Order: sequence, then C-alpha cells, then structure tokens
Amino acid sequence: MLAIGVTGGFGSGKTLVCKIFACFGIPVYYSDEQAHMLTEKDPAILKSIGEAFGPGLIDSGRLDRGALADIVFRDRKALERLNAIIHPAVRRDVEAWMDRQKGVPYIIQETAILFESGAYNRMDGIISVSAPLETRINRVMKRDGIARQQVIDRINSQLDQSEMDKRADVVIHNDGEKMLIPQIVEIHEKILGKELFL
Repeated sequence: MLAIGVTGGFGSGKTLVCKIFACFGIPVYYSDEQAHMLTEKDPAILKSIGEAFGPGLIDSGRLDRGALADIVFRDRKALERLNAIIHPAVRRDVEAWMDRQKGVPYIIQETAILFESGAYNRMDGIISVSAPLETRINRVMKRDGIARQQVIDRINSQLDQSEMDKRADVVIHNDGEKMLIPQIVEIHEKILGKELFL
C-alpha cells in the first residue's frame, strides 16, 4: 500500500481534490481537521498552547482559534512554536490511522505543511495542488469570510506554492481553466496501473 502526500498553498483546493480521490474509495487523512480535533480533545495540547501563547486564548476548555491565528500567521517563530506543540500528536495519530488501513492500493495524507513538518519523508509520492495567487485569495475570502490581508498573512506563512510544485512528483492545476476531475482520474489510474510512485 502506497502513502501519497497531497499538499498545496492556502486556498489551492487540496481538500476538494482529496474529496474527489475519496470518491474512488481512497482513504484520506485530513491533517488540519484532525489537528483541530486533537487540540479540542487533548487537555495536554491545550495546556501547552496556553503556556506558549497566554491563558487568555483558552476559555472554558475551548481554544480561541481566531485569536491564535492572528498571532501565528503574522509571526513565523510563533507558528513554529505552535507546530512544535501540535505536530507530534498529529504524527502519532496519522501513523496509527495508516496502520488501520487495509485492502486499498494507496492512502492519502492531506496537509498544507507536508514539507515543513517532514511528513514528506514518510510518503511514497507527493502531489501538489496549485492555483494562481489571486484565485486562492478570492476563494478563501469568500469561503471563510475573512479580510484580504488575513488571507495574505496565512499564505505568506507557508512554503511558496512554486516551491511545493517543484518538489512534488505530480502537480494538479486547480486554476478554473484546466478541468480538475480528469487530472485526478488520470493520476488515480496511473497509480493503480503502477505507472506512478513506484
């Protein structure tokens, strides 16, 4: 069973791409969703976040994600501190999840920070989902209802999209011009036919 990493910049559409792969019966681990869940369920993670960024971010056992985002997406060192708290728990969780997957040709881990976290080292292949900067900004503003500068701050906190594309084995273009599903079908069929990620 192959492990495939799917990454891409903020607003690139990597979650949508993974949902299409899931329609083919491919198990997908959504790292951001799982990180949120682990943060909510693990008191040790919340305690560490409170110690690192101030107890005011936690109210009645719940994390103020918006306030935390305002801190970490404007300060790379703060983001690194947060990642150092959350990533070990996500790594343990994804490894346990991978061990439970049986009888499938491949699995996918979707994560925006595939390279930064070192998760790429555990992958048999890497797919980058790529979209133009303005397209990404507009998508996120519409989707999340946040200001343009907030989107730009989050994009700037990540590895540059062109670097992700360069380091990936395959790039899916989600620019609104090239049809998305045929690209995914082609990749899926090539993996099944052992033409990719050997």
